[in-house]
Amino acid sequence: MEPIVNSLLKGDYGWVMEEVLKLWPKLLGVTVPIVSNLDVVRQPTTNNLYKPPCCGSDRLMETPKATDLAEQTANALGLSQLAPALYQDLLQPAARETGKNILLVARAVSLGLSPLNATVWGFEQIGDFLKAKITAKLARKPPEEIQGPARVIAGPVVMGMVFAAEEPHLREMYANLLATAMHGPSAGTAHPSFVQTIQQLSADEARILQEISKAHTSAKPIFEQEADPDRIKPEMGIPERWRRFCGNCGIQQGSLADAYCENLIRLGILGKPDSARSKSSASAIGYRVVTTHRLVVTRYGDFFLDVCVRVV
Repeated sequence: MEPIVNSLLKGDYGWVMEEVLKLWPKLLGVTVPIVSNLDVVRQPTTNNLYKPPCCGSDRLMETPKATDLAEQTANALGLSQLAPALYQDLLQPAARETGKNILLVARAVSLGLSPLNATVWGFEQIGDFLKAKITAKLARKPPEEIQGPARVIAGPVVMGMVFAAEEPHLREMYANLLATAMHGPSAGTAHPSFVQTIQQLSADEARILQEISKAHTSAKPIFEQEADPDRIKPEMGIPERWRRFCGNCGIQQGSLADAYCENLIRLGILGKPDSARSKSSASAIGYRVVTTHRLVVTRYGDFFLDVCVRVV
């Protein structure tokens, strides 16, 4: 080894590489013909290129697979308690789409969430899930846009998730809110009150809001009808239409549909504004005032759905 060390000190790297290639097969107990000047080495009996052991397998020469990237991302996030199958489900689709960018995002997410490790919010119980979920959600974002979340949001989110461990729809809302708070350009839309709003929702109400968010905004009422008892049958009224809508959402407690509506109104997500307008009539007067009842998403509800329900 002494000649090799001396050559390294003199800068004769070419000679050193030849000597290393000569020594390597001996260490492994195999015989390999060595060609000077680092030419390509070929096996005497085949036309295939010989790959020295130091070169590794073909996989090292290929673009990392999504499964490998998902595993590397999980390691970068320091996931310890999450089952491999679970983090593969969470991270592999994003890894397949974004490639190595997901590793950079993972490091930024891990760095942003690291201050929470020392808190007493129960973060260790759910940290692995949050890291993987948020990394998957932010995988398309530039890593430099990832930041630590405001604690006024992160703290209550973690506390809320402790009690939503068995409710995937509520967990998804919390993860969406935290991901928004960690994305610099959109962090300002993550209002602290959204955490308390999620905490006061049931799993059924989370399902209902998911369906509402797909087709309705504050500009498009959920239900609308004229207040004319002589022309509107009870089964066509807003309360009955709401109950049928809830049933189509797959809620577990159909008997609570009316309570769900009132709670969403109480939280400010939905509203029931009435509007009045004049309408021609066949009566002697010629016109009558018609009141229209509506069930709508409020402006606050729109902001909430954008951050906590709709795709980040």
